[in-house]
Amino acid sequence: MIVSICACAVLAAAMTAKASPFASQSLGGPTGLIGTPTAQIGWDSNNIGIDGGVHYIKPDSGESTYVYKANVSLFRKAELGAMYDMHNDLGDAKNPEDYVLNGKFRFYPWEGSGKSALAIGGRYMSMNYDASGDSAYKKYQLYLAATYGGDFFSLPAETTIVIGKTWGDKRDDSDGDNIDFSMGFDLDMFPSILKGYVHWISDFSNYSYSYEAVGADAWIRGAFNTGARVSVLKDMSRFKLNIDALLLDALDKNRCWSIGLTFGAAL
Repeated sequence: MIVSICACAVLAAAMTAKASPFASQSLGGPTGLIGTPTAQIGWDSNNIGIDGGVHYIKPDSGESTYVYKANVSLFRKAELGAMYDMHNDLGDAKNPEDYVLNGKFRFYPWEGSGKSALAIGGRYMSMNYDASGDSAYKKYQLYLAATYGGDFFSLPAETTIVIGKTWGDKRDDSDGDNIDFSMGFDLDMFPSILKGYVHWISDFSNYSYSYEAVGADAWIRGAFNTGARVSVLKDMSRFKLNIDALLLDALDKNRCWSIGLTFGAAL
């Protein structure tokens, strides 16, 4: 955990705003990095844009899952979305699926877009499978996200910090005392060679994409996630197709991998 925080902190000192083709869905649905939502929305070039995507998450052993997501960006300021986590390989478990609704409002800059952005967001989580064996329960999250851009060793980069709070039916008596925190970066990898098609994305968080997360579960020590994001349609202004190849919870023994894609269109 210390290594991941230090790595992110160093990168926080350096930050250009992420090219709009890389405004892609996080594991939990909101436009973001891996487990971390950014202050950006999916589309800030058109009043309405839609994104749909899926991530497959496979631990070294045990449960795997497909996470399906859909978002709509509204008036270059707001984003609404939903996520469905199907939870494979749960044997006799009943109603294992989890559902998450999310929303985000970018209030800075008020007009247009820039290298810096601020947004407030929230999630409603309906957890129908509890790994501890308890019955279904609900969770809620509110957060503030700050995203800013610049250069890191002459490479365009973008850093995001998120602070928030999760509450609701508790899985643990100490849950009500926790503060949500995450930090991550998006680095344009060697643009002179890769021509801007490949970004390196990483984040550290003490919360997960869902309260019953598979793979990227930050419940014990937090989770450091990292990987590559490829924008196949980088030069198209009204469509996006992004592919993620990720290593989740990379510093713990239960590390796993994920692949996913996001397809979007501006209307």
